[in-house]
Amino acid sequence: MATQDIQLRNSEDARDNEILATLTKHIQQKLVGNEKAIQLLLVALIAGGHVLLEDDPGSGKTALSRAFSESLALQFKRVQCTPDLLPSDLTGLDIYQPDTKTFKFIEGPLFTQILLTDELNRATPRTQSALLESMAEKQVTVDGNTHQLSEFFFVIATQNPLETAGTFTLPEAQLDRFLFQFSLSQLTVEQKDQMLQQSLTGSTQPALAPIFKQDQLKKMREQMATVTIHAELRQYLIALCRGVINIPGVIAGISNRGLLDFAHASQALAYLKGRRYVTPEDIQALAIPLLAHRLFYRQPMITTQQKEAAIQTLLTQVKVPTENWKEG
Repeated sequence: MATQDIQLRNSEDARDNEILATLTKHIQQKLVGNEKAIQLLLVALIAGGHVLLEDDPGSGKTALSRAFSESLALQFKRVQCTPDLLPSDLTGLDIYQPDTKTFKFIEGPLFTQILLTDELNRATPRTQSALLESMAEKQVTVDGNTHQLSEFFFVIATQNPLETAGTFTLPEAQLDRFLFQFSLSQLTVEQKDQMLQQSLTGSTQPALAPIFKQDQLKKMREQMATVTIHAELRQYLIALCRGVINIPGVIAGISNRGLLDFAHASQALAYLKGRRYVTPEDIQALAIPLLAHRLFYRQPMITTQQKEAAIQTLLTQVKVPTENWKEG
């Protein structure tokens, strides 16, 4: 590789890394801390995945989702899930027009770019299933007619781990459609004091100015796809996914969708870090939020913490490749 090409690539890597660091700082004007959560949201958006946030009420899930959409100039809608929510309340429905004697399709909240489905596990399985097609195919089908969603359609779903009354456990098929599941990080004493200072000013914070336009996001996705994964690292990804079935009590391995998601997310994280190649550290950083919610046990009463601990143990058992992963 020519010296000029190396210098040009390094310059582009640094510029990409600087832009994304600026975005994180920009979001933190409204949401103190949570650098890891912001990074995972960016990885998911670039990789074309969706996110499930499992956290206590009042932890800042809605504020993070809204600040994220504002910073990227993406349309944002929020749906509060309840047991009486119908599938048509999400997808929309055909309404008869007496004057023209035809049906007109009225779009539901799925027709947006970032959709926050708050407390998704409070919706019935029938309504939860209305999200399956939209998350996997970026389209919805109503009365036999297919309607396309935005190419940036991105679901951020939340669920409350403290309450189980009136909730419906998300089925395996739906959990597998979420790229990541994670919780927001606990704030330090200093960060909580900063949050208080922001709140006690008494002034309403204006919406964040967008940093990225949609054509820039498209370019980011195109550049992410050029990130290389060495052959031995591809084998490392496969070994981690295959190793899941050997975890005591687990009854199913990671699906092909999960393996592909793992590879694409690793590419996205490497890109966000300003590199054109994936390292073992990228894969290890994503293993818990990407694999833990895909563990299905014979005994249903397994906590998220136990699943995460199982993946952490798996990381110590699978041999890590030691080769140099740089291009060229």
